[in-house]
Amino acid sequence: MEAILENCCGLDVHRDTVVACLLTGHLEDRPKKEIRTFSTMSKGLHELGAWLQSASCTHVAMESTGVYWKPVYQVLEESCELCCGLIEGSFVPPEDIRELRDLTRYRKKMVNHASAEKNRIQKVLESAGIKLASVIYDVFGVTGRSILNQLMDQGKLEEDTVRSLVKGQIKNKVPQLMDAKTGKAVRFIPLPHRCN
Repeated sequence: MEAILENCCGLDVHRDTVVACLLTGHLEDRPKKEIRTFSTMSKGLHELGAWLQSASCTHVAMESTGVYWKPVYQVLEESCELCCGLIEGSFVPPEDIRELRDLTRYRKKMVNHASAEKNRIQKVLESAGIKLASVIYDVFGVTGRSILNQLMDQGKLEEDTVRSLVKGQIKNKVPQLMDAKTGKAVRFIPLPHRCN
């Protein structure tokens, strides 16, 4: 394969270490190879960056498996071009976009967890014969959460209490709500904490 770069480095990135293989030399000569291992802690990554700069390394190629590449990229992106020759570079957005993507991924994960917990609570209620979802559009809205908290705190619902808890249009549905909570297992709902 024809040499096209005089100073380049390949990185093998792991959780605790990054192995760097630096190739230097004129294109017409056999390149000089130097291999070093660095810690992926901040100090080690800055040592890697300083070593590459001292060798006038212009291009770096590295794997992008998992998230281990991110700290390495953040240290080297200012001083090196993070692609190499015939290796097609991965699209890496600017830092602010990377941070936003991480936040949106995390938010999506949290929303999925919340949805899974809501579904679990709905199944527990249905198993207990408590049909709140048949009367209240959003069981986890203000009124629904108030009723669920009352059930968890007291294990039962009295009509006067329900009337004091309901809000808006649901005030007209108190009789249906009383019918909806007639399950036999009301006192044994395994809900570990209040709905906030």
